[in-house]
Amino acid sequence: MIFKKKFLLLIIFLVITIQTVLYTNNKQKTSFRYFIWTVKEISIGKLISISFFSGLFMSTLLNK
Repeated sequence: MIFKKKFLLLIIFLVITIQTVLYTNNKQKTSFRYFIWTVKEISIGKLISISFFSGLFMSTLLNK
């Protein structure tokens, strides 16, 4: 039981660290289109972080 909690904390720490590095290091800009809306000049790191956390939230929500 203690091993599972430590392993879960390690995984959460690694995910947050990797997402932070991706967010800060990817400064390239891109335009993003969502149906008819166009978001101009969003960084790729921010786009990766938003998509990862929204997918994590939706999968957690659907599994509960």
